[in-house]
Amino acid sequence: MLNLDHLDKADLEASCSWRVYKGDRAITFSVEAGGITIATHSCDEKGSCIAELARNYAPIHRIPVHYGDLRLLGCPDCGRRCRILYSLAVRVGCRFCLGLLYSSENMGPRDRAWWAVMKIRRRIDANASTDEFPARRPRMKRRIYRQLVERHNAKLARLN
Repeated sequence: MLNLDHLDKADLEASCSWRVYKGDRAITFSVEAGGITIATHSCDEKGSCIAELARNYAPIHRIPVHYGDLRLLGCPDCGRRCRILYSLAVRVGCRFCLGLLYSSENMGPRDRAWWAVMKIRRRIDANASTDEFPARRPRMKRRIYRQLVERHNAKLARLN
C-alpha cells in the first residue's frame, strides 16, 4: 500500500527510491520528477531480487488549494486520482481497479451494530473497553453525555 500522507513534501520533490519486502516479493518505489515508478520483483530466500515481474507508473497530481497544494496519485490502471494505491500480487491500482472493499462492507448486521455501539463509547473515551460504558469526560456537557448514553443503550438493546 502506498499512501501519500506518509511521504514528506521533500520526498516527492527529490529523486529517491526505497524497497519494501513482502514474502517472496519486493516492491521498489522510485520517485521521479512527475510521478512514482512502482516495480514488483520476485526474490529468493536471501531477499535478493531475481526478476522484475511488473512495472507501473503513477503520476503525481498537484491540485492547488488555498492552504498549499494537494497531492494525489494517478492510478496506473484507470488514471483516477487517489490518495492510496494498493498492491495485489503483481497488480498496483486503486481500490476500484483491484475490486477491494471497505472493511464495513464485509461486516454483517450484528458486526455493524456492535461497531456503532463502540463508536459511541470511543467518542467519550478513545481507549474505551468493550465491557462497560465510559465515565463522563471532564468539561463534557452533561446533556451531551446523557444523549450519548441514551443512544448507546438503544443500540445495545437492539443488539441483544
